Amino acid sequence: MNVKGFLFEDDQGREFVLMCEQPFGRLGRTFSLRGWQRRRLVPLQYTERELRKIVGGVLVTLNELFRSLPRLLEHIHGVAADNASSATPLLRKTAVLKKVSREYAREAGSEV
Repeated sequence: MNVKGFLFEDDQGREFVLMCEQPFGRLGRTFSLRGWQRRRLVPLQYTERELRKIVGGVLVTLNELFRSLPRLLEHIHGVAADNASSATPLLRKTAVLKKVSREYAREAGSEV
């Protein structure tokens, strides 16, 4: 299964897409953030400060999503929270994502 991207909407009604792409001829994946209007991608044209705030918001939202996934998996599979499960690696990734999102939020001037 591949993740093609995530669609976000901020509190001002602007929509953004975080896309996961495999660079041509290289291993691994890259992520890019684009605007989204009427089902098409558009370039983001904001100031550096606005872009930091948008990226910080995206990271906070992804952090919330990844934090909820282990609970969702536990609920689906009936696994107790204290047992080791397939969700354990997600918990480690969440801690790293949380740290990065805090750094972006500080730069953008908001609290996480």
